[in-house]
Amino acid sequence: MRRVSLFLCVFALGLALPLAAETATLTVTATVASSLSVTLNTGNSTLSGSGTDTATLNAGTLQRYGGSSSFNGFTRSTGAGTYTYSSPGAFSVQVDKANSSSANYSLTAALGSSAATGTVWTLSGNTLSTGTTALTTTGTYGAPLPLDLSIQVSNTATAAGSIGNTISFTATAN
Repeated sequence: MRRVSLFLCVFALGLALPLAAETATLTVTATVASSLSVTLNTGNSTLSGSGTDTATLNAGTLQRYGGSSSFNGFTRSTGAGTYTYSSPGAFSVQVDKANSSSANYSLTAALGSSAATGTVWTLSGNTLSTGTTALTTTGTYGAPLPLDLSIQVSNTATAAGSIGNTISFTATAN
């Protein structure tokens, strides 16, 4: 009987003793930022990497005489002392937004390096240079903006060789 009483006493004391416990709190801070996405898409000319923000357009071999007068949506026209390869609606730029109250956007473009001597690059009638060129100030989010690309070459332009360049686009929420 003594053993049972002792057991009950120890058992009762164990129940009455508080168990050790501790709490912790984690505070999470975060900020939602507005953002834009710029996508280049195939138009009249096929883009490698279409649907991304880094694409390549192959305009082919440009020459005044002989060769192909059309390639990848580009057609050749000739003028006094120049020839031009152009592609209406060559590609489109689409700007999407998230977490922004902006009603529209501005889009600019710039050549990555100076145009080769005797060449003129235009996008939808706007001559490009290494400085920024405004393409639109009222772009509609989520809608493709088709752009015409033309490359004009002077008959007295630099010797045969690559005249390729990079066009950088910058979209800014208005």
